[in-house]
Amino acid sequence: NGASFLTLQGFDIDGTLPENKIGGSYSGPIVFGSAGGQSNVTLRDLRIHDFAATAWTTYTYVGGIYIQQSATVTNLTIEGCRFENLAPPSPFHTQGAISTRNGKFSGLRILGNRFVGIKGMEPIQLRNSAGLENLVIANNFMVSEYEGAVDFYGTAVFINPGQFVYNTVVLTGAASRGIAGTLTGPALDVRNNIVFSTTNLVPFLQGPAVSPAGFNCLGSKVNSGYAAAASDLKADAKFVNGSAPGWDLHLVPGSPCL
Repeated sequence: NGASFLTLQGFDIDGTLPENKIGGSYSGPIVFGSAGGQSNVTLRDLRIHDFAATAWTTYTYVGGIYIQQSATVTNLTIEGCRFENLAPPSPFHTQGAISTRNGKFSGLRILGNRFVGIKGMEPIQLRNSAGLENLVIANNFMVSEYEGAVDFYGTAVFINPGQFVYNTVVLTGAASRGIAGTLTGPALDVRNNIVFSTTNLVPFLQGPAVSPAGFNCLGSKVNSGYAAAASDLKADAKFVNGSAPGWDLHLVPGSPCL
């Protein structure tokens, strides 16, 4: 609570170690205290991995980086982190590999992270925000095996336009959409993303209001969910490795999404 000008960089947090078992409600490998007030915090080059069902002992609302707030969090950057094989057991009320709950977030930047093996939770869940200001979600590789890639659960109140740009999203397993939720206030900028489904026909967007939107490369099993943009491309991406467990979502030469 109230931490400021703090950087955590380069830590490896291994869920197979007995001392790293997670217990308690509103919990995870990294937790922000619920009184809030944190500012200028950077989480960079962390690897949070292999939290299988046996790594979680109790109870509800768990995630990888879990941020439960009743006050404003200012200038939080989560950058270059790897979230691998996070799979809490059912019937926990799980949220996301990155989870926010309640509170106001000013300057939340989620940049260049990698999410693979995320089961029973979403890569990113922003829940019941009292206000999102200067939100940027960019340049992430996301493989979602649950509901979606980003969930604005409940109602997300936007103080100014947010950005979801230059992300690569693969939906597989039980995943049913790319981005979902209820957005109020200024719209979400959704451009220059690659979205691919390996299983069923799914919408890229479900529920959110977005503008501008376009220059997205949507695979053959992905519907836009918004008014069609002439700049969108309907074509399957060609990845270096588009399957588990090796996932490498860089594009190969000749990929139509280039």
